[in-house]
Parts: sequence; C-alpha cells; structure tokens
Amino acid sequence: MDTHLTYKTTGVDIDKGNTFVQNIKHDVESTYDSNVLGHHGNFGGQYKYHDNVLVASTDGVGTKGILVKEYTGNYYNCGHDIVNHSINDILVQGGTPMFFLDYIASGSINLDDCTSFVKGCCDACKQVGCSLLGGETAEMPSVYKDGHMDMVGTIVGEKTIHIDLQGVHEGDIAIGFASSGPQTNGYTLIRKIIHDASLNSQPPSTQLMDVFTTPHSAFLEPVKHLERICIITGMCHITGGGLTENLKRVIPSDLCLPSINDIILPDWCNWLQTHGNISIDEMKKVFNCGIGFIVFIRPSELQTINHVIQSIPDSLQPIPLGTVQKTNI
Repeated sequence: MDTHLTYKTTGVDIDKGNTFVQNIKHDVESTYDSNVLGHHGNFGGQYKYHDNVLVASTDGVGTKGILVKEYTGNYYNCGHDIVNHSINDILVQGGTPMFFLDYIASGSINLDDCTSFVKGCCDACKQVGCSLLGGETAEMPSVYKDGHMDMVGTIVGEKTIHIDLQGVHEGDIAIGFASSGPQTNGYTLIRKIIHDASLNSQPPSTQLMDVFTTPHSAFLEPVKHLERICIITGMCHITGGGLTENLKRVIPSDLCLPSINDIILPDWCNWLQTHGNISIDEMKKVFNCGIGFIVFIRPSELQTINHVIQSIPDSLQPIPLGTVQKTNI
C-alpha cells in the first residue's frame, strides 16, 4: 500500500511549531507594556508609538533558497521573496511598509550570493516605497553547510489600513488573490518530491520550475483597492500552515469558509500531489493551493461577491471565495 508523503516525514512538523508558539506565550506576553496592541500569535506585532501604531514582523526565506540557487544560479529572487512575504505579514494587521532590515548567515561568505540577495531586497523595497536601512551578515561554519545561506528579514510599517474592530462575521464576503506559486512555504517537501521524481525520470517541466522559483507576491495594491470600496473585517496571508492553519488566525472558531473544501488546485499543486502522493488534507495544511492572500469584507445592501469582483482589475487576479458561514457541529 502506498504511503502518503507528508511535511512531517521530510523533517518539518507544523504541529510542533504551533505547540512552541503556545509554550512561549506566557513568557512573551510578560514583556508587554501598555503600548502593545493585538495578541500573541499574530503574523506580526503592533506597538502604539505616540499618535501612530507601528506594525513589525520577522521571517525567513527558508529552504526555498536552495532550490532558487540551484535553478537560477543566484539568490536575487529570494530578496523579493523575503521583502514581499514581510509586507504581507504586516498588511494583515493594516500595516504599510516603512523600512526593512536583512540578515544573511552562512558557513562562508560568498560575495556574489550575498550581493544578489540584497539586490533583490532593494528592488522589492523600491517597488513599494520601503527603505532598506541596513542589516547583518554572519559567517558561522560550525552551524551552516557549505554552499548554503540563510536569509531573514525584519520589516516595520505604520498602521494605515482600517480593519473593522468587530472582526469577521457570518455572511462576510471572502475575496482571495492568486499566489505566484508556493511562494516561500513547503519547500523542504517540494524539494523532496522534485528529487524523487527526477530519480524516476519524471522531473518537473521548465514551466513548473519557473513557478517553484518565482518570487513571493506582495498583496499591498489589491488590499488598497478593496479598502477604497469596502469595509475590511479581516485579512489572511496564506503562508506556513497553508489554508487550514492560517484561516484559524482570522476566522472565529464557530465560523468557517466552506469554499476551501471545493478549491480547484493549480497545475503546480496537482504535480506535487501526484508525484508526492500527498493527501488533499496535507496539501491544504502545507500549501496555499493557489491562493496567496484572503481579504474579508462586510457586505452592504449594494454589494455582492460578483459586484466586488467586477470592481477589481483582472491584473490583480481576484478569486471569489463565497461567504463566511456557521460551522456545522
């Protein structure tokens, strides 16, 4: 009998990561002062500073960098990955980017590798009017394998996008925006599947490899567009934890978004599922399944899903995801 491949069997345990977040909750919250807003476990943190609210987040490119370097010969795309991923992580809390810091660590500094990564960061920052203030480069031969590089970024923004304080309610409209591909998540599993398929003379096509190494999308412009015409009640960046885990961050436990049960997987997902023998539940727990970002909006008497979708430029690739409903118990 075939055994389904999972993220955990390739060395990444999402459940353990969630447990870790809960384990440190008390210690983290013990550092909070009266200026800290939001709560532990969000995509980033909010801090009231004078009359403004700052939103900050830290994340990394992860093992995608290995595949990108093997396929493209440099880390330029990874610079876009980490900046755009970070933009989305503060965007879900209404933050728009102000400045960014990068961190590079490796066993031995390769000047071309480091330069290509920072070049990618700078170009991505310029696209959204964000300043790259500086960063850190570390050589740690006892920690990192030769030829590998860890790439991390920290972003700080200002909360300028209004999100209704009442949050997501039953009947709210969900609008998804198409991802560029896996973005920056699930690459330990992706690389395992590509390796095994290649050994069996069934490597992914050039078109699929282009998708697997395409930079993470930033969803700042679609959100700005929706804010002009709708009341936003919540946002979700589909990253680590896929559709299953990330929706839990924004939808109350007694509500659900049924449409994700009938989602049509894009070609890159179909290839991974087939060649990795991955269950659909695992696909939704690991990957974005073609949806990179979800915005929930409060419907008005004049707004329907079709009305909202028709108002969004096709270039932003909107995906109607139905409405929020009560969970069937």
